[in-house]
Amino acid sequence: MAAAGAEAPVELEVTGTGLGGLPDQHHAAASEKGFEFNVMIAGETGLGKSTFLNAMFAADVHTIKPYGEDYRVTPTAETMTQSFTLTEDEVQLRVSLIDTPGFGTELDNTRCWVPLKAELEGRLKDYMNAEAKVERETSWPDLRVHCLLYFISPTGHGLKALDVAVLRELQPFAKVVPLIGKGDLLTTAEQKAFRARVAAELREAGIRFYEFPCAEDDEAGNPAPPFCVSAGSGSAAPFGGTREYPWGVHDPADPTQSDAAAVRRLLIGTHLTSLIHGTHTQVYESYRATALATTSGGERGATPLADFDDLKQGHSQKRDAIQADMEEAFRRTQADHEKELRDLESVLLEEHETLQRELLVLKREVEDKTKQFEAEKVLAEVKPAPPPTNKKTKRLFK
Repeated sequence: MAAAGAEAPVELEVTGTGLGGLPDQHHAAASEKGFEFNVMIAGETGLGKSTFLNAMFAADVHTIKPYGEDYRVTPTAETMTQSFTLTEDEVQLRVSLIDTPGFGTELDNTRCWVPLKAELEGRLKDYMNAEAKVERETSWPDLRVHCLLYFISPTGHGLKALDVAVLRELQPFAKVVPLIGKGDLLTTAEQKAFRARVAAELREAGIRFYEFPCAEDDEAGNPAPPFCVSAGSGSAAPFGGTREYPWGVHDPADPTQSDAAAVRRLLIGTHLTSLIHGTHTQVYESYRATALATTSGGERGATPLADFDDLKQGHSQKRDAIQADMEEAFRRTQADHEKELRDLESVLLEEHETLQRELLVLKREVEDKTKQFEAEKVLAEVKPAPPPTNKKTKRLFK
């Protein structure tokens, strides 16, 4: 909005300035820099997530094997990340796949979404911290998740309670794209009915998912989400080739049988930059505003710099209160120590007096015994010695 009193800018038509080359400059800069696309995959095991991703990127990209060679090993509930770079027509796309192999496999899945939420929120927080640094780099890697591919089981009965709970927790932190996995298990009529039911249940539950601007079952063949996808097991043919069943052949590349081709076209061919831009302007800005509002006391329009004086005053008051508490605690401790010293001094004085009395008694006893000894000694010196006997002389005359 223009400032008060400012005139609206004048629009002028010019020629020969080179403005027409700006899109080419932008294209050249973007091609040189490349693109970063971070995708999180979530959903129950056995819905063809790995096969579909390999088919979508036309390469064996999803090589994470949490089970190893022994499928009896319990899958982990932590997220696992794999990164790779795709190059086509000298344009590079750096892709990071974030997967949770053990999602939904436990007997109690009450909080199975916690690792996914922590991963999504942690990446947003790391980006905000990097952006808020006083001395920051001119560019830093964008690790925010731009797209959450959530695979739904093709039960034909609608969403599970687990799907609703998980999507409610994750929708504030990423653009959600719902996919119905193993679409080849449903007929064309069942796919259409199940997609409509899932979409209705998502809206009824208040779950927001990314609705592609041109994906409204338009004339270009772009279906509306949720998409019903499938893929073959091969690698040479488009989307892994066909799958043969006793009742017929399923071709994932056929738009009448699977939305796989449309999903690839929408995610990579036409809306990849929209997902990246939307993640920054909507998901990240919403998270940032909430985080800063929490920091600034709950007012969403406030900023930490605007509340710096209040924060400083609050910290000063808190510091003064802590200092007063410490001084009071020191005084109490000092008083206790002084009381202990006075009590100890009283005890020592009492013991000293007792010892002095005992020492005086002992001294008197020693003096009395000394006097008695001196008296007996004098009597012994005054008493005459007894006369000598002649017993030995008498023996000689015998």
